[in-house]
Amino acid sequence: MKLPATGLASRELSRDQGAIAGVTINASEQTVLKALGQPVEVQAERDGITEQRARRLIYEGLVVYLVEDKVQNLKCSAPAFATADGVRVGDPVAKLLAVYGGGERYRVEKGEILRYRLSGSDVYLVFHLLADRVTMVELWFDYT
Repeated sequence: MKLPATGLASRELSRDQGAIAGVTINASEQTVLKALGQPVEVQAERDGITEQRARRLIYEGLVVYLVEDKVQNLKCSAPAFATADGVRVGDPVAKLLAVYGGGERYRVEKGEILRYRLSGSDVYLVFHLLADRVTMVELWFDYT
């Protein structure tokens, strides 16, 4: 599958498209627990940028990072969870491109990344790719 040129700007996605497993950025911890149930593990820490109280809710194949009880990042490594548009780990790049079109493309040590900005925000839906497959899906807020 031929990907768009490196760094090519993409169309923005609607805010409704910014969810993994029904969880969005800034969702409360209570909302996460209602959507996903109890995590396998909880790790308490301080956020490295804001120094505020943070927690990682760890599920099988999904990590939800919260700062002051609000979701700041989701990292999905299992096909059990999908984006709001039904794209998940293991899907072919062709499906990703059919659903979202070309994104901002970056080469990384192990494969490539396609990322899409959510309209009017500093939130990105990010797909890690290797061997023509989605290997990880992230939803994150850009602090910078």
